[in-house]
Amino acid sequence: MDQLDRDLVAALRLQPRATVRTLGKVLGIREHVVATRMRRLESGSEMRVIARLEMAAMGYKHFVMFGVRVDGRPPGEVAKELAQIPEVQGLVSTSGRFELTGTLFARDKIHLRELLDTRLGSIPGIENIESALVLETLEWADASTLNGDSMVDVLPELNVTSADINSLDQRIISTLQVDGRMPMREIGRELDTPEATIRSRIRRLKTKGIIRLTVVSDISSFRPGVSAYIALRVGGGRLTEVASILQNSVEFGFLAMTMGRFNLQGLLLPLPRKDLEELVFRKLPGIAGVKQVDLEEILAVHKSDFRVAPPTPNSVKAALT
Repeated sequence: MDQLDRDLVAALRLQPRATVRTLGKVLGIREHVVATRMRRLESGSEMRVIARLEMAAMGYKHFVMFGVRVDGRPPGEVAKELAQIPEVQGLVSTSGRFELTGTLFARDKIHLRELLDTRLGSIPGIENIESALVLETLEWADASTLNGDSMVDVLPELNVTSADINSLDQRIISTLQVDGRMPMREIGRELDTPEATIRSRIRRLKTKGIIRLTVVSDISSFRPGVSAYIALRVGGGRLTEVASILQNSVEFGFLAMTMGRFNLQGLLLPLPRKDLEELVFRKLPGIAGVKQVDLEEILAVHKSDFRVAPPTPNSVKAALT
């Protein structure tokens, strides 16, 4: 991926449904060059414009980061079963305390308990689950691994039941989650619905904060290097201070205050190994208040459900561009 690709993705982040002509004018290049670049990026799963469902608007109140210890069974087999649970949004193999690390969302505390205890806990081979409830999302990069080493040929169907969504809305959302740039006329033809109706429905879904059209991209295509989940235990009443420092750091794609063994956790964007070592062994421990740093290096991506967005942070970072 070269600089022109990055510039194209940056332009799409600002105007996800901009025409090829508009993008060409913004970038100062010919339309056919834009079209060719987009076809190549999309065919290689490096970039795609889609509609993401906002968790809160869909009634999902809790977002959780979890780690799994596996015993008596290959971690890959356990990952296959975990990946089939719709509420499990992300799942990766990691080195460190856990064989598998992931994220999930739940409607309420009862649903969360059922997921962790019954759904995840009953999977053969899972020895232990350590979870951390996200209290506040501080940073979130609009980037997501599209394929990785995904074990999921077809992502499990999501429950999008809501008082603000009817069957037509659901069909429109499903269409936009495949191709967020599909012309209104084509959507109408596919759903046998007038174009004006499609246009007004999409406008309403966006206004109500149910969906957000955005670019999702394969992190590794933009920044080669090592990705990892990182957890920090911060003391001395300095949590807010440390969080503020890390919010302005370019290394984090996701950062959240959490409840559990660690009170600050996040996802590091790919870094050269020497830069990762500098961050983990010198930079982070050198911040006043940081008592412990724990790293889970990502070895393989098993699932990344880019259809759902985590709780919206104060500012969404348009990273990797």
